[in-house]
Amino acid sequence: MTDQQLRLHYRRSGGFTGVELAVDVLAGELPAEQTGLAVRLLAHPEEFRTATPPAMPPGAADLFSYQLELDDGDRRQAYRWSEFEVPDAARPLLNTLQGLAKPAPPR
Repeated sequence: MTDQQLRLHYRRSGGFTGVELAVDVLAGELPAEQTGLAVRLLAHPEEFRTATPPAMPPGAADLFSYQLELDDGDRRQAYRWSEFEVPDAARPLLNTLQGLAKPAPPR
């Protein structure tokens, strides 16, 4: 697998306004650090799954939800996290993808 074959699909939903943002990008188009993180997310999903999600605080209805799908043609991993479940190690990649994301068409 090369970075050019690893495709990422990112979607953020929820929040006060409910506007969904999304982006599809090849890992090779990202900064090197985020490309390496994307490769780790695909190869070692156990590092990024939470065994017990943290309790949602009162009034958490307007929090964001994140969906990240990675596919290199041979392997595929899908992640869904609430704002409180995102592993610290994955945040830099989500921040980069959020910066690239645009309003998504309605589903």
